Amino acid sequence: MQFANFWASHAQHHAFNSLCSKVFVTDGFQKPSRFICGNVEMTVHSEELGVIQVGYGNRPDYGTKRKNMEDCGDECSSSSANPAVHKVEKELIINTECNINRNPRFVNGKVRSYGLIYTMYNCGIVVDCLEINLSEQVYITLLHWINMLKKFEDLTKIPSVFVYDNACSVWMGVKNRLHQTKTIVPTPTALFLDSCDMYIDRLHQRTHTRSMCRLERNINLRSDLKNINTITCEQTNSWLRQRCSFDPEKNPLF
Repeated sequence: MQFANFWASHAQHHAFNSLCSKVFVTDGFQKPSRFICGNVEMTVHSEELGVIQVGYGNRPDYGTKRKNMEDCGDECSSSSANPAVHKVEKELIINTECNINRNPRFVNGKVRSYGLIYTMYNCGIVVDCLEINLSEQVYITLLHWINMLKKFEDLTKIPSVFVYDNACSVWMGVKNRLHQTKTIVPTPTALFLDSCDMYIDRLHQRTHTRSMCRLERNINLRSDLKNINTITCEQTNSWLRQRCSFDPEKNPLF
C-alpha cells in the first residue's frame, strides 16, 4: 500500500515532463509463468466482485511427476478455501469480435500459471501487479484494478484514464455488471472505476473491429492524449524478455 501511494503522487514531486502520470497503462506478461496446483476451482472473495475463480497458486514439488491438487496438501481442497461455486464469477474466454483469446495455459496435462498483469503510469512507473493463476479474464483485470485503487489514499489525485489491450470488454463488463445485472457492489472504488475513461492501446487498436472500439474506446480521438505513450508496458515486457531469466532454478525471485 505504501509503495502504491508513494508512486501515485510522484508527479507532484518529481514529474518527468508535462505528460507524467496522465494515464494508467495495463498489460499482461506471460513470461514468468510457472507450474501450479491443478485445483483450478479455487476462489477468492472481493467486496465489489463477489466470489471469483482464480485457481490455486501453490507450486508443487519439483520431484512430483503430476502437478495436481494432491501435491499441495489439504489446504487447496478444503471447504474454507473453496466456497460454494454456484455464484462464482466466470467469463467467456474467447472474444471473436476483437480477436482476443484468453485461454488458460495447460502443458502436458499440467496447469501452468498465466503470468501476471500489471499497471504502470504512461511515464514508466510501475504502480501495482497481480499474479494470474489461470487466464487474463475481464474479471481478473477488474480485480487487479480494484485492488490497486483500494491502496490509494486519495482517488482525486490519480488519473481517471485506463489504457489496456482489452479495454472495450472491461468497459462493457463494468457498465453491465454495475448498472444492469447489479453484480458489482457500488462501493466508492467501484464508482470511481465506473467514472473512468478506458481506451485500447495504439498497438492493438487495429485488431479491434467493432464500431464501439473504433469510436468510443479509441485513444487517438482524444487530442489531449495524443502524445501519451500507450505501449509502455509492451516496451517493459520486451526489455524484461531480453535481460531476465524467469526459470525458477536460475532466478530465485521466481
